[in-house]
Amino acid sequence: HKLSNYSVTSTNGTLTITQAPTTTTITSALPATSVVGQAYTVTVALASAGGIPSGSVAVDDGSGATCTILLSNGSGSCSLTSATAGTKTLTAKYPGDTNFAASQGTATHTASSSLGFNGLLNPYVAPTITSSGLDYTTVYTIKSAVPLKWQYTSGGTAVNSSSANPTVAIYPQQGCNDTNTSDDQPITVTAVGSTTPTYDPSSLTWQLNWKTTGLAAGCYNIVVMNGQTQQTNGPFPIKLVTK
Repeated sequence: HKLSNYSVTSTNGTLTITQAPTTTTITSALPATSVVGQAYTVTVALASAGGIPSGSVAVDDGSGATCTILLSNGSGSCSLTSATAGTKTLTAKYPGDTNFAASQGTATHTASSSLGFNGLLNPYVAPTITSSGLDYTTVYTIKSAVPLKWQYTSGGTAVNSSSANPTVAIYPQQGCNDTNTSDDQPITVTAVGSTTPTYDPSSLTWQLNWKTTGLAAGCYNIVVMNGQTQQTNGPFPIKLVTK
């Protein structure tokens, strides 16, 4: 066919293909509250109408702690450990690549300087405070092992404290109404089984089976120290008697 009724011209031009926009979202930071020096897991998701972004995401807590996520199917996690206490603004930064534009997202996380402590657990029973001093309604027989059990908490709920690295110190009381340990020398703590506290992840509980063999009858103060947070909990008074 002839194109006698048409004229054909061409014009040079430029076709620009831009990077697809992305959205970076921190979907979780767990546990929601950590303690200084305790690792928590930050999970990030990338989304784009142009496909599934790949590459890596840098995460920081605004106070010097960082970790890097290698994306898999647009998401991933990394372990972050804050070195200072306070409310942290977590920032996840995706640098972009040839096909996808850079983006970033933020979330908050609380790093506490110490964990809660709900006291020594059963079978320990704390003495009753009366007007005349401490009333030891429950006493423990020398030559028996006294199970010392405790949990660390956050917001009143027991939390994973497997990295707490706790130790136990026991001080003899001067009488049975003395809860001041500042001037006392601790005794050597021996135990039945493990000589250091052991952790049960199923119950989130630490335990030391204190061996009382050879100790004098009387009252003692128990103090628990957390090697991770450097916090000290106690004293917890206890009375030992002979059979």
